[in-house]
Amino acid sequence: MRVLFADGTPARRVRVDAVDDSDWTDAEGRASFAALPTGPANVLAVAHGFSATIVHAEIGTDASIEIREEAPRTVRVRVLDEEGTPVPSAAVLAECRYAESPTGARRCANVTVAQLDGDVEDLVPLTDRLGVVMLRAPRGEIEYAASLGDAAQSVTTTADDVEIVLRDPYR
Repeated sequence: MRVLFADGTPARRVRVDAVDDSDWTDAEGRASFAALPTGPANVLAVAHGFSATIVHAEIGTDASIEIREEAPRTVRVRVLDEEGTPVPSAAVLAECRYAESPTGARRCANVTVAQLDGDVEDLVPLTDRLGVVMLRAPRGEIEYAASLGDAAQSVTTTADDVEIVLRDPYR
């Protein structure tokens, strides 16, 4: 199996789940499996910074299986306080719960979603002065969690425009 980014370049360090086995891609975007049962399967490729992508394959029949990342969608997450005022510098975590194939097949993904610009795996995206952070996300159900100090709130949605209201935990 070979995994490619949307632009066609090899995707390394991407986890590929096929049937009941998984492998990580190498520098050429290749993953290999010792023995998979033959037949139809939904194969999931997922990693931080790679939009979770599912392809349908016929294991044992398809000569080669190529998984090309679907172009990610842009998601706008806006964090507000209870009065509707934007909250700057709120930490926003996003995790893809399920990825969907073009045919509607769903697979559990459970991978963090990458920030649209300047993403670094070790950093948590923070909202700007308008309380907004832009993320690149796959299609599917995403859980967004925002926090600042002791205030925290999460929402799970498939929407491209997400609003999270932080409530004061001491009120």
